[in-house]
Amino acid sequence: SGQTWVISPVITSDLATERLGGSGYISFSDALHGWVNLNIQSSSAFNLGALLATVDGGRTWTFVDGDPAMSGPVLRQSNGNGWLVHNGGEDLEATLNQGKTFHQVQLQAPADVAIQVDSSHTVYGIPSFLDTQSGAEPVLFTTVDGGKSELVLFATQDGGATWKPDRRLTGIGLSSLSTVESTSVAGSTWIVPI
Repeated sequence: SGQTWVISPVITSDLATERLGGSGYISFSDALHGWVNLNIQSSSAFNLGALLATVDGGRTWTFVDGDPAMSGPVLRQSNGNGWLVHNGGEDLEATLNQGKTFHQVQLQAPADVAIQVDSSHTVYGIPSFLDTQSGAEPVLFTTVDGGKSELVLFATQDGGATWKPDRRLTGIGLSSLSTVESTSVAGSTWIVPI
């Protein structure tokens, strides 16, 4: 329960450790099953990563079959499905088949959104799930000139196969990935730092 901690190296025979960038993201769905997404050194034009999985609490790690090779925050669900945000929050990837393949998820601003959205400045957070089916996904939509934004919370009842706008915040000047990453859903309450 966090009273004691140990340093446990992530070791896999297929990963050249000299290429690692020194940072990463980790997500466990229970005491044994987890993912770690390690940043790989590359030019500034790329955002490479290595997505590894453990089934023994982190003692051993193997590559996730459908590793999208992108660095960023991850979420591994208890059913083996998962989510990855990369490219500064501009891209959201999902696996709904336990990591065999990943696909890009693109959520559109609601039709009645009051701003002219620039799709290249849409920022995704990591979704949160109450169970394997019910979840929430925060998305920040920004105007072409970057002057206005709306934060929309999307909801799913089918494990992320489909998403519908649930609620939104407007006119509060949100503009950063860190704001989207810091949102939280607790029961029916949406918590947003501003």
